[in-house]
Amino acid sequence: MMKRLISAEFLKLWLTPTTWWIVGTSLLLPLIIMALIPVKDVNTGKDVVSLLGWAGASGYITLVLGAIGATAEYRHRTIVPTLLIAPHRLKVLTAQVVTYLLVSLGIALMSILIVTALVAMRTGFHGISTDLLVNSYLGNAVYIVLSTLLGLGLGTFIKNQAATIAAIFVLFMAVGHIMPVLNADLAKYTLDSIGTSLSGGGVSLPKEKGAPTVKILSATNAGLVYLVYAVVPLAVGAARLQKNDIA
Repeated sequence: MMKRLISAEFLKLWLTPTTWWIVGTSLLLPLIIMALIPVKDVNTGKDVVSLLGWAGASGYITLVLGAIGATAEYRHRTIVPTLLIAPHRLKVLTAQVVTYLLVSLGIALMSILIVTALVAMRTGFHGISTDLLVNSYLGNAVYIVLSTLLGLGLGTFIKNQAATIAAIFVLFMAVGHIMPVLNADLAKYTLDSIGTSLSGGGVSLPKEKGAPTVKILSATNAGLVYLVYAVVPLAVGAARLQKNDIA
């Protein structure tokens, strides 16, 4: 049953034009960023890692991909026949999670390859160490995959597509700017800071010019915090899915 559900989810993605637009945008975004960033000040391995970190920009788009994937059936009311065919709701949700995580992993690999090729052509990698390179790749992949999971979690919890997209903007814009104002130490827990931590983009984030820097989390801690961000709304959404009336 699970294999059939996963196959059905992949088929939905394959036949939905919106999916291809989102995937294309997720790969185009880091490419555009890399084309616009000057590389004249790239002199060390850490500078190269900062450039490689832009592969994680695809996570901003896969966040939307997950949100749309979780809410599409509610928007089009196809969730009712889906659950009539497969009445075990948690299995349906699990199949959706597995499918989107695999798709986002594929997006992560392609984004990393694109950015790596551009960085190699423009900087020659400047003797970057293997450890820095591997950690950057892993961090970017984790950020993109967990962004998708967060989008799925928010969509599963909220169910309304427009409200879910609005919630994503609130997370990035309102919360991301309000948290550091309330307490400078909270800046390390914003989604942007977590992305910087995972990509290996630096040991601190600059604030305004002349202001002290804000410490960020280690890559491991950032990954754990982001996992919590993603799992909590997904777990609450799964509980609601089990109890609430769908029709």
